Amino acid sequence: MRAQTSSGLFRGALGLLLVAVVAAWWLLAMPDPIPAASGNRGLSVVGPPTAAVGGSVMLSVSGADTALSDATIVVTSTAGSTSFSVPLDEGTADFVLETAMTRSAGVTTVWAIAGRNEATLEITFTASAAVSPTVPLVGPKSIVADGEDHAMVVVLPQDRFGNAAGNAAGSTELSVRRPQGDQLRKSTAVVGLVTWQRVFSGIRAGRAEIAATTGEAYGPTADLDEVPGDPVPFSLTLSDHALQADGRTLHAVQTDELVDRFGNLLVDGTAVEFRIDEPKGSGQATAVTIDGRATLHLEAPEVPGTVHVYAFAAGAASNLLALEFEAAVDELPTDLRASDGRWTLEIGPIRTIDAGFVPDGTTAIFTDDEIELEVMLVGGRATLDLAKPASAEARIRILGVEQRVKP
Repeated sequence: MRAQTSSGLFRGALGLLLVAVVAAWWLLAMPDPIPAASGNRGLSVVGPPTAAVGGSVMLSVSGADTALSDATIVVTSTAGSTSFSVPLDEGTADFVLETAMTRSAGVTTVWAIAGRNEATLEITFTASAAVSPTVPLVGPKSIVADGEDHAMVVVLPQDRFGNAAGNAAGSTELSVRRPQGDQLRKSTAVVGLVTWQRVFSGIRAGRAEIAATTGEAYGPTADLDEVPGDPVPFSLTLSDHALQADGRTLHAVQTDELVDRFGNLLVDGTAVEFRIDEPKGSGQATAVTIDGRATLHLEAPEVPGTVHVYAFAAGAASNLLALEFEAAVDELPTDLRASDGRWTLEIGPIRTIDAGFVPDGTTAIFTDDEIELEVMLVGGRATLDLAKPASAEARIRILGVEQRVKP
């Protein structure tokens, strides 16, 4: 009985020993645990929480494993990232962020990595004072000179590294020289890295010049065009007085000066649309202003009667100009001759009221019964060959003047 008990105890002890050996082997085979980030085992980076851009900043790293020979430093800012190594002495090191790494305003993060440990430090770099040039940005580039329209002027003051100067800029003074010569000055605080101001138009058209000054910083001027508004109603005039319906002469119909309600002359190139109603129909033509006026060269009609002309420009209308064109000719001499059973109608000489021949190419129209023949005058004359003698109803018509042909 005792022998059986001793044997059982021996086997139990042997089993426990085997379990212990396996457990020990399993524990030894497991990898070391990964250390926690930032500050694990006392690693730290020490430095100022804020600094001015462009200067050198002294930092230190401590708490690294004394067996390590160096640490890796990673610096990340809005300008990008850079890394370098520093030698460790008993787990500590001092290092400097040079100017090239401190040019960007905002938050810069510094990582220190030693073995499997790391630590971080955030430094806020503040911009320095604004430097030249201080450039005013204007939009839109043109506004209506009506005392109500406005443009926006925005200035982004920058330091010597191109950072938005922000609060370091203080305030910006805008200087606006208006077309009529008076000057407006406004001082505006820099808010949210920029300064802005509305610039309202005057009532005189021209070009305004805008300059901005921030502290001791200044820059180029920006242009703002103050342009005329819509024109007021205008009048049409005719330079000629002798109006003959010769289908040839050009007559100058001109607007008076197109101005807005404040008397500003509209810019050259303003389109003016002319409408023409004449005895033979209607038409239209477009002209542009030169020195504030637009001119229509109206060709005289080929028949006497009244021609009406009116115009529109940017919604404004002119008066209705009525032009009375008189007949250009008053006599239509003709001579009807017979020869070998054929009849010949000699037309002319056709003279205008001013005693000169009608222009070459003027059309003469012969009508008789159901026929109608056309012939062009040259030197005031033309000839028509007829198959039969003209009847008592035969007529000749030139430039709207009609006369019976004598048989």
